[in-house]
Amino acid sequence: MDELLITFLGLGGAQLFAAVAQAWIMIWFARSLKFENLQTFGLSLAMLALGILSMLLSFYGYTQRSEFASKSLFSWLTQFGYVSHFALLTVACLEALTEKRLPKKSVLVLSALLATLLVLPFSGTPVAVTERLLLRVGAHFVIGAGTLAGLALLVHYFKKPGFGSLRNGFAMGACAQFCCVAIFGYRVYFDTRFGGALVPLLDLFSTAVICAGLMVWLLEETRQQSVRAHADVERFRDYDGATGLANANLLKTLTREAIQRKSGNALVVIDLDHFRNIGDSLEQDQVNEVFREVASRIKSVMPADAHLARLKHDTFAALVNTAVADELERIAHQLQQALAPEMLIGARQLFLTASIGIALEPTDAQDAQNLLKAAQLALNQCKTLGRGQNRFYAPELNEQADRRVAIIAELRRAVNEDQFVLHYQPIVDLQGKIVCFEALIRWQHPTRGLLQPAEFIENLQAAGINFAVDRLVLRKALEDIKRWRLQQHQDYSVAVNVSAASFKDYGFVNYLSKLMNDMAISATAIELEITESTALENLDQALAILSQLRGMGVRVSLDDFGTGFSSLSHLRVLPISRIKIDRSFVRDVPSDRKDSAIVAAVIELAHSLELTVVAEGVETVEQRAFLDAHGVDLLQGFLLYRPKPASEIGDLLARGGKRLSLVSVSEAPDSRESAR
Repeated sequence: MDELLITFLGLGGAQLFAAVAQAWIMIWFARSLKFENLQTFGLSLAMLALGILSMLLSFYGYTQRSEFASKSLFSWLTQFGYVSHFALLTVACLEALTEKRLPKKSVLVLSALLATLLVLPFSGTPVAVTERLLLRVGAHFVIGAGTLAGLALLVHYFKKPGFGSLRNGFAMGACAQFCCVAIFGYRVYFDTRFGGALVPLLDLFSTAVICAGLMVWLLEETRQQSVRAHADVERFRDYDGATGLANANLLKTLTREAIQRKSGNALVVIDLDHFRNIGDSLEQDQVNEVFREVASRIKSVMPADAHLARLKHDTFAALVNTAVADELERIAHQLQQALAPEMLIGARQLFLTASIGIALEPTDAQDAQNLLKAAQLALNQCKTLGRGQNRFYAPELNEQADRRVAIIAELRRAVNEDQFVLHYQPIVDLQGKIVCFEALIRWQHPTRGLLQPAEFIENLQAAGINFAVDRLVLRKALEDIKRWRLQQHQDYSVAVNVSAASFKDYGFVNYLSKLMNDMAISATAIELEITESTALENLDQALAILSQLRGMGVRVSLDDFGTGFSSLSHLRVLPISRIKIDRSFVRDVPSDRKDSAIVAAVIELAHSLELTVVAEGVETVEQRAFLDAHGVDLLQGFLLYRPKPASEIGDLLARGGKRLSLVSVSEAPDSRESAR
């Protein structure tokens, strides 16, 4: 018996060590490699270790005939350990195959109940190796053999890559367990002790092959995870995550390869018009859904061999294997038609247009980088001309781009060197009395002289100095107001144009408040002018900012009224004090019947909403007479006063508001005077 005890304890100890080591390895890998199902494998092996330890203690007690061995605790723990091991092994295998998390508490409860059923019939059994004991000890081998065989068949049925070693481990473990069942059956039937030392050896072999299968599978899974991670990195480097299209990096590679084939190609760049305004009102998932739909529509009209890409947020591109202008013109037209139909995103109904730039190879460029540059220059030309169009590259666009780069650099220098100055144009009532002034920005260029806004205003945002210029204008205007008030000119306010970017900046209102406090200037001295498109772009945000300004006492005017997306319902709720009729409507009154009708209607509408109306661009006596007749409140234009520097405005006020000059129609400015 001592020799059998030593053999059994030795083999059982080895089996216990293998189970504990394997459980620790599985749990460590689960935490470090984020393999969640490995935790279940580790828990399964931990339960196996519990069963083996309990069995060793139980066997030791039986052989030594100690009193504690007569108790059923270790027998129950043995059965519970083995049963829960096979149950959790099944759960872990299913989790690995289905990639879903399964409940484990109920599995452990059922295992405990089954262990109790296996132990209860043999409670109080005398401490001896009897037929009943053999049946009880052998029960878990029957369960193990059936479970492992079932798992081997299950893994084989799923046919998942990398699971072959796991299937083989289960199959070999099942064979070992079946051998144990056969030995126990033989011993019970013939009432013999044959194979007593062989059973723990087979049990150790079963544990070893299962652990070996798990380890090989784990190593393969780790390798596969590394391969997948590398593939994800490669895909992220070359493809857009939202649409699955090629990105700019891959497009350049494809373009280089296409150019090397010398077959003649074209690069078509598609930019969604004003998409930033749309995107700000959508969730990110909805934005991605829009991009996927746009990609699908672009793909539907492109040739089958075209390479599609998403270059950046709302810009797409297509590399087309043709350099025939007529064919490309047809494709561009089809693109516009494909994007035009409504797009339903959730409950939102969207309508999109696009600007399209086209560059040909080798006519416009002979390499990928310059071909993309040429297409983008053509795209920029579309935006300049009003968007919703398509344009081919032309060589003069390069010169325009060079001039644009040069002026952007000069604008940044102008801010640093304080080259911007303000001129002021009086706004008068119908009796000709000056009511207020509008501040108009000018650039005192060191070599080109005084530049009008039209020559630089559209480049301010590209130069990244929009905020700086807006704040500079506010500061200079308040400084001039303070100077005039020190000269006892108390009754005049100044209207300052504010860009959309500054108006939407949450720090703008605080900056204005601090500036007025620092200069001890009341809010009635300043008036802000925003365009209606700025106000309606994000109505909720605009209402919040306008309410803040009204609370401070700062008045706000709606500039260039009629040129944006006017809505009477929106106009009714906006907390504004004035609207300014755009000069484009005033220019042709009273000769143009339609413009005259529009101006008269706007004046009547504004008065019904208790708003003051200012007519911009008044340049002729006939225009003034028409506006007087229809009850406009205030007038602004070259017929009345020409914009002048702050020093000359001070002199005008000192003379009691006497007019500086009456400008002839031939001297009247174009729209350059309207900016800012």
